[in-house]
Amino acid sequence: MASQRYGALSGAPVVETDGQTLVARIRAGDAAAFETMFVAYYQTLYAFAYRYLGAREPAEDVVQDVFRNVWFRRSEWAPRADVGSYLVTATRNQCLNVLRHASVARTHEDLVSVTAGVPGLGVAPVPADEEIVTAELTLAIETAARELAPRCREVFLRRWRDGQSIAETAKLMGISPKTVEMQMTRALVVVRERVREHLSE
Repeated sequence: MASQRYGALSGAPVVETDGQTLVARIRAGDAAAFETMFVAYYQTLYAFAYRYLGAREPAEDVVQDVFRNVWFRRSEWAPRADVGSYLVTATRNQCLNVLRHASVARTHEDLVSVTAGVPGLGVAPVPADEEIVTAELTLAIETAARELAPRCREVFLRRWRDGQSIAETAKLMGISPKTVEMQMTRALVVVRERVREHLSE
């Protein structure tokens, strides 16, 4: 027996159909079938996304993206599970992407902040894909650091990777602050050049 709901989009009653029929209609471009699915699952998916993300707007955005993706790719949409399970899985994956993106963005910002905090380095590429940019920037800097003389490399890594001040580095290495500054200047000449070469490839 079919159940009846009232559509959030049109206010008209919407009759739910079985999953296979619904998918077939949506694949054929049936907007009414898409609305049926939207009305039937929106609140459940929103509540699910909200539990993951803990905020209204990101949860709404995730659910809207899930439905938008289904509609835009409707001609090739062929969920292996039932419609509800597919939408829940898609919502969970989208939530994880949002959380992962936020984590990567914070990592990237921290890396650029520390790098920019080293006088003269000033490497802050525009992130087309933040995860890739963060990994490539880190690799480029670490690769460049391996070219440095041992003491020079230690000074650089203490300042860049460990975030030590000049005074802290000098005290821990048993050298003068002036020597730290001199070694850091040498390191930056090499690192800055190698990183720029890498990022321009």
